[in-house]
Amino acid sequence: MARTVLEATTIIALHEDRAGSLWVATEDRRLFRARGERGEDVVEVTPAGESVPAKYSWLGDDERGVIVGSSMSGLSRIVDGRIVPIHPSGPRGHYIYAVHRGDDGALWLATNRGLLRARGGRYTVFTSADGMAADRVFGLLGD
Repeated sequence: MARTVLEATTIIALHEDRAGSLWVATEDRRLFRARGERGEDVVEVTPAGESVPAKYSWLGDDERGVIVGSSMSGLSRIVDGRIVPIHPSGPRGHYIYAVHRGDDGALWLATNRGLLRARGGRYTVFTSADGMAADRVFGLLGD
């Protein structure tokens, strides 16, 4: 995979989408998509025009395409080269470590500022004030 492009930075998140492309988020706030048998076709897909580039912390996908978790926009999609929040009124400023879709369709987000539950555009935040052991949640596991 394009060492000249990615060798000088730290990779924060990796995700292989349903089409077989490898998505890469880097410490320097850039996004890449790699295609091909050995990932030889690498394209930068970092959205242009953001005044303060987001720090992309989580990558995933669903039936509608790639989902990006960022500190600025929460859960978003890349649409026409722009980051578009999935839930525009959702909380911002959370560093997303992991996401899990529950059997009921709710999304659970492990973040630096608590455990978030998103369903139907509504978010519920659970923190130490609600009985969590700590506000920072690093991972999730469904049962």
